[in-house]
Amino acid sequence: MNYLFLSVLCLLGFYWPDSAQTENNVVSINISQIRSNSGVIKVQVFTDEASFKKSKPFKNIAVSKDHINKGSLSARIQLPNGTYGIAILDDENNNGKMDYGLMIPKEGFGFSNYYLTGMKRPAFDDFKFSLNNSNISVVVKTRYL
Repeated sequence: MNYLFLSVLCLLGFYWPDSAQTENNVVSINISQIRSNSGVIKVQVFTDEASFKKSKPFKNIAVSKDHINKGSLSARIQLPNGTYGIAILDDENNNGKMDYGLMIPKEGFGFSNYYLTGMKRPAFDDFKFSLNNSNISVVVKTRYL
């Protein structure tokens, strides 16, 4: 009898979903100050400073500009519990990368809850946020140089 009970417990433990892995939080991303309807918005989700420095996002999403309204649009993504930072690129020519002219970006960019005012790239800590079984909204103001 004990053997059967232990076997059932082991099976349940093997098949029981881990709530930390299956828990998804909804992040509403409100992007403003977009200058044109051309191209797409590239959303990159980073988990730490190292991945941000290497430009290796945890998640990479293209958001259509079909529903842009007065230079703004919204997107929703689901992420598990953790710490994240969102960077966007207004990829106006839809070539999948930031275009530069004399070392200055030609296309718009932005970060979650952080508006870059200088010329130095921000640190991950400047635009990070945490999720813990919650839904949140982040604001990204697009900047063009």
